[in-house]
This record gives sequence, structure tokens and C-alpha cells, in this order.
Amino acid sequence: MPFETMRLPLDGYEFTNPFAPAGADARAQTTRLIRMTCVLLFGLGSLVLAMAHFGGHLGEPSLARDLNLACVIVMGVAAVVMAVVRHPPAIMMLGYAVLGVVCVTWALATTPELRPVAMFYMWPLLAAAFFGQRREVILISVMFVAMYGATLIFVFGDDPYLREWAIDIIAAMLVATALVFMLKERIQRLVQRLRRLADTDPLTGIANRASFEQTLEDQLDGAREQTGVLAVISLDLDRFKQVNDLYGHQAGDEALREAARIFTACVEEQGLLARVGGEEFAVVLPDADIAGARLLAERIRVALERDTAGAEPALTVSVGVAAFPDSGDSPSSIMLAADRALYAAKQAGRNQVVAADESAERLLGLAEQERALQADAGAQTALRLAERLDLHRHGEHRRSREIGELAALIAAEVGLPVDDVTRVRLAGMVRDVGMLGVPDELLAAHHALAPEERDVVERHVQIGTEVLTACGLPQIAAWVGAHHERPDGSGYPHGLTGDAIPLPARIIAVAEAYSSLTHGPGVAPAVALAELRECCGSQFDETVVEALARVLAERGETAQLRVA
Repeated sequence: MPFETMRLPLDGYEFTNPFAPAGADARAQTTRLIRMTCVLLFGLGSLVLAMAHFGGHLGEPSLARDLNLACVIVMGVAAVVMAVVRHPPAIMMLGYAVLGVVCVTWALATTPELRPVAMFYMWPLLAAAFFGQRREVILISVMFVAMYGATLIFVFGDDPYLREWAIDIIAAMLVATALVFMLKERIQRLVQRLRRLADTDPLTGIANRASFEQTLEDQLDGAREQTGVLAVISLDLDRFKQVNDLYGHQAGDEALREAARIFTACVEEQGLLARVGGEEFAVVLPDADIAGARLLAERIRVALERDTAGAEPALTVSVGVAAFPDSGDSPSSIMLAADRALYAAKQAGRNQVVAADESAERLLGLAEQERALQADAGAQTALRLAERLDLHRHGEHRRSREIGELAALIAAEVGLPVDDVTRVRLAGMVRDVGMLGVPDELLAAHHALAPEERDVVERHVQIGTEVLTACGLPQIAAWVGAHHERPDGSGYPHGLTGDAIPLPARIIAVAEAYSSLTHGPGVAPAVALAELRECCGSQFDETVVEALARVLAERGETAQLRVA
């Protein structure tokens, strides 16, 4: 089954609703629209013939009159069946269109007094034009012309005026049917184009995250009902930040496109390849178990390493593999298992494939990885909030990253452990996430804030602490909550002094102040450093400021911090 389709295959025929979304919702909406249209058409047709029959328009009792009554009953039953059957096969849809043409033709042939009934041909014709494909439209149109033409010749042959009028009806109905069909196809092509744009990653041309998640959900539903197996491959390019740092972001974009090309050539028609993050890709494989997915993942890994060897930059990829039902029974649990395996591949040295069914020793301890992934998911949430704040306040998202990078360099300089250096970098990036709860007019105010306004602004520390704690980052929340404290006790929210302020919080305060002084058209680095030194002991920790001075001296005071 194709991964992107607007058509609904039903018993050999295809009917289309060009306005319905993809997936299960499209099937439900299309089926319901077809059912209700047929109920309306055949219900009205049955009502019209019933009125003609019982109103005395059909003359004295006769075989023709009885057959017309049979048509009434058939059309009424058709309407009831359509209203009751929730998932009618497509052949029933086609049969109803044929039935409509036959019933109208019979009414005309047996009861010439009902000549206006010819207008009811429009119902099956337009239904076929809107719901059917080209072959169904041609079939119903030819059937209409043949049956109505035969009725004109054999029933109304001696009425030239009626023949001319009927020819006009035939021409008008065929033209209307053709226009509706062409309009439907044009709208369908437009909707498909818009869907492709919405489902495609603009950089690489492959599916994006939204398309991947929808496909995974749909294919998992199919696996539960039919094949019973499905696999997911999670891929992450190794040390891709260094590619951007060493070669520039344009080269990084080209590297992503090349990786997508190689991955696509390996996956081919076996599944759906998508770019789900910056340098992250994923593949969903219907009808594949974990062993087959692992073989494909290894082929992808080898192909990328081989095809980019000797190039600038050379690329490798770490891969995690998981499958339904062994690794989980929901999209989130399967993806978590694949990401957990990917994490193990990274920790085991990168450029390798790890499957979720391998030993606990190879996966470095499932419990530890679970906590690491949960923390990472919380960090990603906090980072997205921080980037949103940067875009809102500064029009770009690099400011927080620069502060986080500088804070990490200072933390390393003062001798913090490697793990704490990583956490300080993250804390520097998300330090002001609580500002999302402060009104814009206060953030943009150029006047001295009133005491109540200052209280509102200072409340962002509490908001940020609560957000980061909810993201599963309690230690970082504590550092962020103290980075507005001052060594002399003049800070907030608790008025802490000296060493009572956590060292990471003091580091973040210095990094943020230096960035604020030098950002954009700010002062020169040497001037900013001099101002920080003047505030040592009151606003800033002297040890941290001198660590910043050594970092700047090593990098050059005018060096730009590069971040991915």
C-alpha cells in the first residue's frame, strides 16, 4: 500500500473525496459522504416516484404502474441499506449509480407523462463524476446516453420537439458531468500538492517528522490487524555539530542532503524514510521484523561511511533498531526503544548499529538509559521553549546557545566535572525560560519599573524553576533559580550570599552579563570584562570572572563563539 494516497481501494474500485485528509479520517469522511449522498439521491427518487404513483399520474392500474411501484420500493430499499451499512464496498457504489440510470429510464419508458423525470439522470451522473474514477464516469455516461437515447427513439420517436429538447438535456448533462469531473481532479491535484509540501522536509526532499509519525501510526494499526510485525530504524549523524563548526552551515546542509540521498537509495520501496530532527532520520518498515531491520540498518551505515570516505566532510551514523511487538505496542514505546538503542550505539563508540533486543550489557543498562532519555526529552522541551523566547525577543535563536556555550567554557575552566559542564551549558541556554510568563510590555519597557511591575518580572525565576522541574531537570532548575542571586545578598528571589549561591548559578550570571554587554552593537570584550571586574564581590563572583578572562585570553577577546 502506498504511503501517500488520496484514493481508497475498495474491492477493485477506487472512490475519492478530494477534500478529506489522509489516513483513517479520510476513509471515514469519504465513506460517510458517499453514503449520505446516495441515501439522499435514492430517497428523493423514491419519494418522487411514490408521489407520481399514488397521485394518479400513472393512469389506470397496469403492469407499467406495478413496475414503477417496484422501482419505488427498490430505490427506497437502496436508501435504507446505504444508511445502515457503514462500510459499503465500492461495487455497491457503482451499482447504485447504475440502478439510478435504470430506474429513471424505466420511469420514462413506461410513463411518458413523467418526462421531467429525465432531469433525475443528473444525480447518478454527478455522483459518478465526483466519487468515481475515469472509467466509472465513462461507463455511467455511456449507459445514460444509450438508455435515454433508446427511450427517445422507441418511446418518443414521433415527437420532434421532445427529441430536440432531449438532445439538449443529454448535451447539458454530459458537459456538466465532464466539468465536475475535471474540477474534482484539479482540486485533487492541488490538495495532493499541498499535502506533499506539508509532508516533505524542504531541505532534503524526504518526508518530515509529521509525515513519519502519521505513517508510523497508520502502519502500526495495519500491523496489529494483519501482518503482526513492523520495525523502526532511528539514525543520528555522528558529531554533526563539528561539521557545522568546521565547514559552515551551508556545508552542513549539503551533508544532510547527501546523507538523505544515500539513505533513500538503501531504503528504496521497503519503507518510509523521514528527517525527524536536525541531523536525525528515521525509517518505518512495514512487514519487517527486527532482524530484517537490523540488516537494512547495517547496509545504511556501511553505505554512508563508504560513499563519504575521503570527502569533506566524511560522515558516519549511529543507528538504533526496534520492532513491534517485541519492543513496544505503541508508536511512542517503539520510538523510545529505538532511541534507547541509538543512545547505546552512541555510548559504545558511534558508527554502529544496536538493536533493542540485544543484551543489557551492550545497551549499557536499560534503567540508566531510560533516565538519560527522559532527561534528554525534558531538555529538548526546555530548549524549544528557550528558542521560542529568543525568536520572540531577539528575532533569532542563537543568543541562548551562545550564553550556554560560554557558561560551559567557564565551567570547564573552574574545574567542574564533565557531566556538570554539560549541565551548565544546558542551564545557560534555558536560564530565562520563565520569561515566557512575563507580559511583553514589561519586557520592552524603557522606564523604571514600579515595585509591583518588578515583582511580576522577578516572578519569571519561579516560573522557570517550575517549568524545568516539570521537564525532569530538578538540578538545572535549582541553578537557574539562583542565577539572579548576588554575592552581597542584593539579588533575588531569596537574597542568598557568597558560597550559598551554587557555583553553576554564579557561572551563568557572569556568562549572561558578558553576553548582554557585548551582544549586537555592545561594548568591546575588554570593556565588558573590565565592567564585570568592577562588580566582583557585589554582583559577580571574582573566581568566575577571572575564569572568564582566561577563556577569553585563550580564544582571543574578539573571537566569536560558534555553536551548532
